[in-house]
Amino acid sequence: MILQQVLQRLINYFQDPMYRALGLSFSILSFLYGSWLARLPEMQDRLQISDGELGIALLGVSIGALLMMPFTNKIILQLGLGKTTTFISILFCLMVCIPTFSTSLWMLGGTLIIVGITSGFLDVCINAATAAIEKERKVHIMATSHGMFSLGSMFGALTAGWIASQGISIQFHIIVSAILCIILALIIRPILAKIPNEIDEQESILVFPPRPVWGIVIVGFSIMLAEGAIMEWSTIYLSNDLNAGVLLMGLGFAGFSFWMAVGRFTGDFVIPKIGSKQVVVGGSVLALIGLFGVVFFPTIAIAVFGFSLAGLGLSCVVPILFSAASRVEGVTHNIAIASVSMAGIVGFLVGPPLMGFVAEVLGLQISFLVVAGLVLVSIFISIRIQF
Repeated sequence: MILQQVLQRLINYFQDPMYRALGLSFSILSFLYGSWLARLPEMQDRLQISDGELGIALLGVSIGALLMMPFTNKIILQLGLGKTTTFISILFCLMVCIPTFSTSLWMLGGTLIIVGITSGFLDVCINAATAAIEKERKVHIMATSHGMFSLGSMFGALTAGWIASQGISIQFHIIVSAILCIILALIIRPILAKIPNEIDEQESILVFPPRPVWGIVIVGFSIMLAEGAIMEWSTIYLSNDLNAGVLLMGLGFAGFSFWMAVGRFTGDFVIPKIGSKQVVVGGSVLALIGLFGVVFFPTIAIAVFGFSLAGLGLSCVVPILFSAASRVEGVTHNIAIASVSMAGIVGFLVGPPLMGFVAEVLGLQISFLVVAGLVLVSIFISIRIQF
């Protein structure tokens, strides 16, 4: 009965042109990023850089996102939220190709700043657009839309592993993928243009989080850092630490993404049934167990299982945070969404070098123990706040 209801909700989601367009926008971002991250060990080997140096390079993504934040509001005001989403989607598709041609650590870090400018902006746009549709139609679609993000990541990681095993260069792989995503963005452009624009001209995207959303922001920082750590380092961990081959090294990321998609696709049904707080706390506990498995039982099978369990546990947390933030009294929708998004960006800003530096000294395995500690912190905070 429950499965039937979940399937019906998914069918309804995909039958609605606006919901489908939003979901595909999430997928464009995640498919390309997932494809690139799944081939990160290849980039690391080619450039002969350590885990610590790779962490510094990955810092570029978050720096770029932060640099763009002061200009986000003005661009949305000029183009409208829907048109901006399409424009930034296409620009991101073009920019993500550039790092694949890097010949040095500094070139990789510099080009990732460019990727961060577009990916961070796109992340704000698609979450704000989804929240705007939720508010306009009085529906819950954030979790399902984020499920499309996870589904895109999974397909990106799985196809990347197979493509790499065929000896196809990362440059050709990412360029062809980007072209296909650009075509998709152009197809859904007329639908996204209908999204209501709720941006206030006086509002700034780059803001210090208002006091009412502090708890949500701290949980968002911890959880999104955990998500980013698994996305960016799980493939490296399986490849370098557990000696997984080309076909297997992306399975941790793919498993994480698949079970995150499963959780998010069922989330819009489950969350109203058992409550947002229970989903956040219970899911975080599942993620903690999964990360402990990764740390204390370092085998390929357990690592894939652990990352998968973490994906299921964390699946609905971020969608709940975005939706909860948009409903906080006394804080405008845009500022609330931007605060949570900024928490994620800062999490990604701290995460890559933190993981890299800890890995340089104690190993990547211990780095995931640090991530588990942050998830534990988020559990205690989530128990005390309202969603």
